[in-house]
Amino acid sequence: MGVEVDAAGWLPILLAVATGSVTVTRFLPWNRRQVDAAREAVQATRSRVRRDYHDLDARWTRLRNDALVAVADLADGDGFARQLEGETDMAQRWVDWATEGLVALDTRWDPATLEDVDALNDAGQRWQELARGTRTGLTRLDELQQTLEEMAAARDSCARILRDIDDRMTQARHAVEITRTNGYDVAELHLVLDRATGDVDRGRVELEANRLAEATKALERAADAVERATGTARRMPELHHTILQRLTALRRQVGEADRTVQRIVDTVEGHARRFVTDVWDAVADAPAQARERRDAARADLVAAEAAMADDVQRFLDAEQSMDAVDADLEQLEWIRAGVATFEADLRAVIAEYPRAHAAARDSIARARTFMAVRQGDVNPGRRANLDRAAQVLADAERIAADGRGDPQDVIDRLGEVIRFTDQVLHGARSDAQQRDAYRTHVARLVRDAQRSVRRAHSAAGFGLIGWGARAKVSLSTAEDALREANAVLGSDPSRAEYLALQAGDIAAQILHEHRRRSNGPQIFR
Repeated sequence: MGVEVDAAGWLPILLAVATGSVTVTRFLPWNRRQVDAAREAVQATRSRVRRDYHDLDARWTRLRNDALVAVADLADGDGFARQLEGETDMAQRWVDWATEGLVALDTRWDPATLEDVDALNDAGQRWQELARGTRTGLTRLDELQQTLEEMAAARDSCARILRDIDDRMTQARHAVEITRTNGYDVAELHLVLDRATGDVDRGRVELEANRLAEATKALERAADAVERATGTARRMPELHHTILQRLTALRRQVGEADRTVQRIVDTVEGHARRFVTDVWDAVADAPAQARERRDAARADLVAAEAAMADDVQRFLDAEQSMDAVDADLEQLEWIRAGVATFEADLRAVIAEYPRAHAAARDSIARARTFMAVRQGDVNPGRRANLDRAAQVLADAERIAADGRGDPQDVIDRLGEVIRFTDQVLHGARSDAQQRDAYRTHVARLVRDAQRSVRRAHSAAGFGLIGWGARAKVSLSTAEDALREANAVLGSDPSRAEYLALQAGDIAAQILHEHRRRSNGPQIFR
């Protein structure tokens, strides 16, 4: 066996003599470049891993000692102690994993010892996995360090609060006393300060027992209460004036709520007298829900006014009751907006009828003309589709003439007329005409699905919990589908059709569930 080198000096040739023949294996330059590139990539990853591991090992040694000392200073079961123990254990696992991985890869997957591209690529994947794991270990150390810093900050906070709390409590009680001499009722503020005193005592006990997390909560709660009481006392005259102004505005808004409720009742009852139940059942509960919100707003307003009586003046209670009035009125407005959207959609569907009806009649006329021209050369299926289209049109016209049926059902039937006649005219249109007709059909499906989703939103309840809340989660999926359908309508109408049908199905299921649960609307009460 011997090695020769060609004149260029870069092409080694391995000569082997076996059974009287010479076998030649060439290590071509492109193959060598692949090997070198693969080795450089693995070596770069290996270098990064070793740097990260050096950082991991150094930080772990320091942070583990800090964590052990910190936990030793705390009582068993303290919140910080539990957190530090859990984070230390997790970091230990990642450090051990990284250590074992580094030893294993340095032993078996050292890129300097590998000459095969496949082996180097395999080694690269293993080193990259170790790199990710080492970075995860560093992240766990970041979390451990952050907890240690939070613990140190909590100690500083407790010391600062205990150092200043007596003076701050004295200032707070002095501000409250001045407010009392100015004629304001401060019993509520005394209660706040008494609770704060209890939290200070509790915080001292917890701190002496080395329960730092619990001490921090109690002391910070006390400090916040003292600050709140001091601020409230000092701005009592301004707060008194602001609350009275707000009460005046809320009285006016609660008075207007009667008119809002009446509009909701009139709208729903008007549609109930005119249409079949399926048209308006999505908003059937709106009158009762509106009355409930109005009555709640009245009760909360009464509570706020009682809290602001001259012989009471519980300002904080008054503010909480006024916040509740705002929430009641906000939900009443949401109900009103839902009914208004329902009515707008209904009017839009009714207004759409003349155009949709004319389009359906025109499509049947064109289909009949096409059939007359073809005369005997007519597929029986086309004639059946034309007959079905005529029947569906007659049904839609009958429902529209009756005036009590669902206008959306009429529009849907008119859409069916066009779909049937499209089957009759299939092949008689140019490709462009067929594409336009299909896109128009899909656009109508998207529009109908949007209306169905809005109705389902109302049906999902003017309540915010239970079944209604779960239904609204499903409706968010339908709304996402409709947004995508609108976005792809021009470029991918088949995708838009699928999404519109999906959204419509979700809305239909919610409407069906609403009707099942309602067992008949109760609006005339």
